[in-house]
Amino acid sequence: MDKIFKPQEVDSLIPRLESIFQHMDGCQKRTQELATSRPPLGATPGPAEIAESARIRSQMEFLLQVVQEDVELIGGLGGVVKDLGAGLVDFPGRVDGEDVWLCWKRGESKIDFWHPLYAGFSERRTLRRSDNRASTTH
Repeated sequence: MDKIFKPQEVDSLIPRLESIFQHMDGCQKRTQELATSRPPLGATPGPAEIAESARIRSQMEFLLQVVQEDVELIGGLGGVVKDLGAGLVDFPGRVDGEDVWLCWKRGESKIDFWHPLYAGFSERRTLRRSDNRASTTH
């Protein structure tokens, strides 16, 4: 792990993460709209049908690329997107001297959970915050 995050450091990134996820929501919604608006091509489509289908496909590919860039942006902040739909992002951290994932789920206002590196969301544990005189180490 390149950087070990303190919970407070991740807390400061949450507004940015929420904004990025909102952007991805818009891109994914528009992609779905385009997918449903795309006319099915008949057995012998005409040039106009082919062009319209290609235009819509191109827009969808662009939007999906933007979502991928947003995922990479989160990576550049130090997070690892674990579940795009659920809005799960893990950040490398340390609890009681152990390397762990500080686990954030979209909608949470601060980092309250962690899980071991080998475990996932289902094994989240409550974080004892140092600002609550707990033994979280960094």
